[in-house]
This record gives sequence, structure tokens and C-alpha cells, in this order.
Amino acid sequence: YPKVKVNPVSQQVVHVWDGDRNSMTANIIFDKGDLPVGISDPTVRERFSFSVSPNPCQLQTNIHFHFDREAVVSASMFDLSGRQVWAMPAQTFANGSHTVILNTSQLEPACYIVQLHTDNAVGFQRIIVTPR
Repeated sequence: YPKVKVNPVSQQVVHVWDGDRNSMTANIIFDKGDLPVGISDPTVRERFSFSVSPNPCQLQTNIHFHFDREAVVSASMFDLSGRQVWAMPAQTFANGSHTVILNTSQLEPACYIVQLHTDNAVGFQRIIVTPR
């Protein structure tokens, strides 16, 4: 089966290759509602971008996000066993760009998952906390 790389923000096909990783030049038609990234409900037209930097980090990192409209946002961070290690309660943010500082100084060096959740969409980002 061919593999498809999709931009998680725009949900557009970025690259397609076969099992041998040889590039393919074929028109591909698929239902974006089946993609496990970006907007959780394909009928919702909300767009948001979300990133975490620096990544990897030591003492702190920044969660950057941008919305086209006002949104209620909450965020959580989980270790790879699924245990929640940080949470930001739901807050209303105006449309535009925002940054939340995440203090990672008390966390063990490891890989974590940051989840950003709005009323209509969910995004995930992997971050790595390195030794100090």
C-alpha cells in the first residue's frame, strides 16, 4: 500500500511513496474525515495551528497556537504511559496568536505528549524533556 504524509494543520497531502520509499506521482483521492490528525470532526471548519518550542527542552517550553476565531482552550501533557503530568484549565482566548509557557523543570527526562483541546478540535504534539 502507498504511504501518504499529510500536513496536520492544513490536512493537505505533502508526499506519497510506495513501500520502497520511491516517490510516486499519482493523483490520490481520499476522505480527509478518515485522517487521525487535525480536526476531530470533519464537518467543523475551524482551523488552528499549534506548536511547541523549543523542542527538545530542559527547563521550560512554549506552547504556541493561533485561532481564526475566539475559542475556549485547554491543554494537557501526558507521559507515554498515559499519566497526566500537567494541565491548563479551560480558558477563553481571542482570535489570533497566543503563547503559554510550560515549566518542565520538575519533569523527568523523557518523551511527553502535549494535547491542545478546543470546543471543536484537538491537536497533539510530541515533546522531549532532556536532562539538565
